[in-house]
Amino acid sequence: MHTQTDWLVYGLQEYLIYALIYSLLAVPLFYFFWRWGQGRFARWRIQTRRWATPAMLTGEVKNSLMTFGVFALIDVGLYAVQLQGYTQIYTDVAAYGWWYLVGSVGLMLVIHDTYF
Repeated sequence: MHTQTDWLVYGLQEYLIYALIYSLLAVPLFYFFWRWGQGRFARWRIQTRRWATPAMLTGEVKNSLMTFGVFALIDVGLYAVQLQGYTQIYTDVAAYGWWYLVGSVGLMLVIHDTYF
């Protein structure tokens, strides 16, 4: 049986993983395009009249931090139902093969993008 502390630690770990991925991807890309490449990529900008203000950037970071929390809560919920045997999540790729993994993720992306 898992304690409340176990779930809290798992959720915090997931949150930190999302923050790390965001930091490793978004921060370098931000500096590449907005600091180093601001003049270099200006002609490809979609919105040429308005640049992001520090307040806008702060808001974007806050929204991302809240999104990490939502994703972490979803992960904790999925982990809980997986432990109870209520999902068909599999962790052994060899059970269905790589084609199934790639195909199912691709199908989920198509369905998700079609929905919106």
